[in-house]
Amino acid sequence: MKKYLIPLFITLFFSNVSVNSLANEIKGICEQIVIDAYPEVLQEFPNNYFYVVVGSDGRCEYGHGSDEDSGFSNCEKWKKENNINGECKPFAIGKEIVWKNGIKESENKVSFEPTEGGNGSVSFDEEGFVLRQDQKSLTYINSKDDIPGRFLYDQEDVTEDYQVHIIYLLAKDSKDKKWDTKGTIEKIVLSSNKKLKKKIKKQFRLDMTKEGKVDVSFVRVDKTKKQINAGDAATYFSRQIIKNGFYHPKKTYAIFYQDRYQREWGQVGQGIFFTPRGMIEVRTGVTYLGQESLGEAYVPYIHEMIHALGFVQHCAPCREESGTDSHCYLGLDIMSENGDSGKGFSIDKKSNEYYGHSNVNCQIDMKKSVFLEPTEKDFQLKPRAPNYSECRVSLSQKIYNHERALACLNRLDF
Repeated sequence: MKKYLIPLFITLFFSNVSVNSLANEIKGICEQIVIDAYPEVLQEFPNNYFYVVVGSDGRCEYGHGSDEDSGFSNCEKWKKENNINGECKPFAIGKEIVWKNGIKESENKVSFEPTEGGNGSVSFDEEGFVLRQDQKSLTYINSKDDIPGRFLYDQEDVTEDYQVHIIYLLAKDSKDKKWDTKGTIEKIVLSSNKKLKKKIKKQFRLDMTKEGKVDVSFVRVDKTKKQINAGDAATYFSRQIIKNGFYHPKKTYAIFYQDRYQREWGQVGQGIFFTPRGMIEVRTGVTYLGQESLGEAYVPYIHEMIHALGFVQHCAPCREESGTDSHCYLGLDIMSENGDSGKGFSIDKKSNEYYGHSNVNCQIDMKKSVFLEPTEKDFQLKPRAPNYSECRVSLSQKIYNHERALACLNRLDF
């Protein structure tokens, strides 16, 4: 999600990212492409040709088509538009993987071996991983961060309902502005809830403390601001919080990074987590607080959290018309490019796209999200793709499968 001048341009972080090196070609954001984009393309176009390009600078793109020429041309088109210097190579022909670099194929599925230091994945048995029940054993990277009112762990819950947990995150060399203990982050999320309630009569169910305050956890990561700006920040942040034990099956995570990140205002983090029970994606909403006024931070926060919950689904009419990403290009809709632009925002104003809609061929409905309160009786969890073993959050589910979603969340219960 990028913010230039008014109007606000919001983009879901997907393709223009640095990875560690070409030695790890299909890793990092490429991992997101081939285990997120590829299965979704495969579901809709089971016989298509899928191409991937890895640029000399580590950026990635893909393209697909009904035959070899159209798949290659599509990849070349996106490569040129994004000024990526690299070769479009065939990745798959339908279900057959033809590019096996770093990838294993089994039962028509794609997965990745978790590796220590990997950009987008984390394994429960890697060095430095902390079980969520052992979070209180965490220690501060910087001893000066140890101040009254700050917590490295998720405090005791006051409800067993699904909820949004807030994390205040700093780079290794960030100056601590103490926005967690000073109430700055709490003010942002509470004011955002007020705006949501005014628009849709619902709000995010926040993780609260026994004292009635928003439970804000603190994380300082092991990379500097310069290192973070050179890579895929949102994915890296997701990986780091998982390693610190933030992977509760009934929680979704909102990360507030104190400083700037490139020209982005917000992004979706897609952490690939290998648990003892199998792989699952822990999707987060990331807001970059160093980019603009804190008074406007509710825009990227709400926008990215809606993305993190699994919207906008590809079957929504507005999404089908755009044909490019998971946004909804409807004027000042919070999920469009124009976002807020100082004139206020709407959330599916006509209730025919992704919130409170009646599209029978598009069952996923944000109004039914279990993370909103008051919660509907027929609530929905984050939609998970049904056609491969990895539990990715999917934007291509016309039919909601509650059992599948629950089975995926059970992987986090260990």
